[in-house]
Amino acid sequence: MAEPRYPAEHEKHLCYMVARGGLLMEEDLKTLKELVSEANYVCETCGRAATKAENLCHPIKL
Repeated sequence: MAEPRYPAEHEKHLCYMVARGGLLMEEDLKTLKELVSEANYVCETCGRAATKAENLCHPIKL
């Protein structure tokens, strides 16, 4: 089965960074904190929250 196709900017989305990039590793905790602190958006697909809409696949303003 073929992998789903995503736009190039998908690499900036939290779902990609966590699933494929291993963002939750201990050394990346600072980066994760910057992306989610004072969250303004939530992804309607996966429920992750982020400060900027550009870090989510389907953001909705909180």
